[in-house]
Amino acid sequence: MGLGRSRIACLHAPHFALQALLRAEPERRGCALAVADGAGPRAVLLAVSPEATAAGARPGLFAAQAQALCPALVVRPRPAAALRSAYETLFEAAAAFSPVVRAALDDG
Repeated sequence: MGLGRSRIACLHAPHFALQALLRAEPERRGCALAVADGAGPRAVLLAVSPEATAAGARPGLFAAQAQALCPALVVRPRPAAALRSAYETLFEAAAAFSPVVRAALDDG
């Protein structure tokens, strides 16, 4: 590309809420872990770790359903503070490469 042409980059971070939670609670790596839309048995799972998936948990299940399939499953509500911190870190990294950074966030 020549000078003066625009370039666009896209950063895709699958299961961002789960990754943000693991960043905040690294001791949970390797555990059956899920992020839900709230707390309690009727909270809906938004993202699950590979260990939870292997035990039968999947996004869309209620927490109680997933815990029946995987008794060791740890369910956490969407981690608002951890998400903000992870977004800020990601945006700072992107800003190091581009003067313009825009976000289209899906934190599931």
